[in-house]
Amino acid sequence: MLDAPTASFVRADGACSAPIPLESLEHGYLAHATSDGQPLPAALGGPLCVLFAAGGPARVENVVALKLESCGA
Repeated sequence: MLDAPTASFVRADGACSAPIPLESLEHGYLAHATSDGQPLPAALGGPLCVLFAAGGPARVENVVALKLESCGA
């Protein structure tokens, strides 16, 4: 039996978020720029900041990668 696929966000410091079910990813927002179009600064969680209303971690700052996993038994 296969487990549901998940994803984890990887931060620049190597830390990973808890696994998030793939179907929950559609409820997240990816912030990459300020309102004036400038790259999102580190002080605001840049270069990429992922925000979730539900179904995932509330906020993951300094994201550099998305790790997809599918586990089976």
